[in-house]
Amino acid sequence: MAAFFAEGTLLFTVVLGLMIDIWYLEKRKKTVTWIFILGLAVAFIHALLSHQDPPTMVFNGAMIIDSVTQLFKMLAIFSSLVILVIGTFSAEILYEEQIELGVLILLSTLGVCLLSSANHLLFLFLALSQEKSWPLGQ
Repeated sequence: MAAFFAEGTLLFTVVLGLMIDIWYLEKRKKTVTWIFILGLAVAFIHALLSHQDPPTMVFNGAMIIDSVTQLFKMLAIFSSLVILVIGTFSAEILYEEQIELGVLILLSTLGVCLLSSANHLLFLFLALSQEKSWPLGQ
């Protein structure tokens, strides 16, 4: 399932960052943010390297992975990477809220990556509902 490497990397990064945040509490907030940045960078590099792969249909045609979807994944991941780096060094975002910012950005990026690959109406609906639900948790 190399077609889902970028999405899997984003999901694994979120789970890893949340586990580190829970176990180490206040000591490692900057470390978790750098793990989020590293996860986005790995996902971007994979999307960049698999840009010229032949088109692949997965889940019985519900998703398509081709050069156009990879291009939109790269665009979403790169913009999320820039936003996360700017948010990390911003004085307006409180130190305690940096983990929440990273989780929301990564999960929104995951939703956009799934949305860009949707080829079936039901999968498009699921990706849109996942994309809308994360900010409502605040």
